[in-house]
Formats: sequence, structure tokens, C-alpha cells
Amino acid sequence: MSDFEPSGNFVPRVMNDIRAYEADAGSRSECMRAFILSRPGISILSAVGIVFGLLNIVRIAMILVSPASCL
Repeated sequence: MSDFEPSGNFVPRVMNDIRAYEADAGSRSECMRAFILSRPGISILSAVGIVFGLLNIVRIAMILVSPASCL
């Protein structure tokens, strides 16, 4: 491994790729953050939370009802 020599433009090329990736990832997270903080985003997240809560209540009720129905 000691005789390996990278090309002269290796570091600048890799750093340019990393900067491009970070810029793309940052723009995606900004779009997601803007959607989540908007009125439709909050409404969708609230609706999903309500649905999961109702499913959890049904699951807990079935835990209590199922053993009684087996008697």
C-alpha cells in the first residue's frame, strides 16, 4: 500500500463531489421541513397520528376482550 500514489486531482474531485452531495441533501431537507411546517403538512401528520392512536386503542381493547371470549 505504500507505493500507491493518487492522481493529482483526486482530492479536489472528491471534495467537489462531497460538496455537490451536501448541497443536494440540504435542499431536500429544506423542502421537507417547509412541507412539514405548512398547514397541509401539519394536517396530514395529525391525521396519521389519530389513525395510529385509534389502531392502538383497538389493539388494547382486543387484548382485553380476546381472553374473555375464549372462556
